[in-house]
This record gives sequence, C-alpha cells and structure tokens, in this order.
Amino acid sequence: MNSVRVGVGGVLQDNKGRLFLLKRKKAPEVGCWSIPGGAVEYGETVEEAIIREFGEETGLADCTARFIGYTDYILPSENAHWCSLFFAMHSCNTEWAVNRDCLLYTSDAADEL
Repeated sequence: MNSVRVGVGGVLQDNKGRLFLLKRKKAPEVGCWSIPGGAVEYGETVEEAIIREFGEETGLADCTARFIGYTDYILPSENAHWCSLFFAMHSCNTEWAVNRDCLLYTSDAADEL
C-alpha cells in the first residue's frame, strides 16, 4: 500500500474494569488481540465509522463514542500506514457476547494475549 489509510478503534470498558478485545482476522497483525475497529469508508465520517465498525464487530448496536486521541501506525514489514483515531465507547448493554475470538481483558488475563 502506497497510501495512508484512516482507521478507527473503540475502547469499551465494563463496570469491572475489563476491556473488550478481539482477535484480529485481517492484516495488519493477523491473530493479535486488538480493540474493535476498522477502516473509514469513503463518504463516511469517523463518528459514523466507529459506530458501524464497533457494531459489526461486537454486536452492540446502542453505543456512543467520544474521541480520545490518535496515532500513526506504520508497519513497514506489512507495507501499511494507518492514521488511527481512538474513541471511548459507551454501551447501556451490560451483557456482552464473548466467544473464542473475544476477550474481556484484565491484567490477570495478560498470559492469554
């Protein structure tokens, strides 16, 4: 890829302080644990993108998002450059569907990463 892509990621923490993580199925970093998110599509605002991506990846349709920061994510080995925007997510849903490709991360779960 010879261009910079724009991505969004959402950080969701439950009332026990656990973070919702997903195992990546696509490059970059296939198989690594990550926060839910993805690419911004043409004509889509970053707010629309994080709500769409987060809903697709978590099944949570009632989320709201608040921008918290960004980073340049450059992986020369994968020929990838992403400008990633991060959002704090909030969901009224207290029951999250966690499967083998999801993890509620705590510092005690570090060995699973």
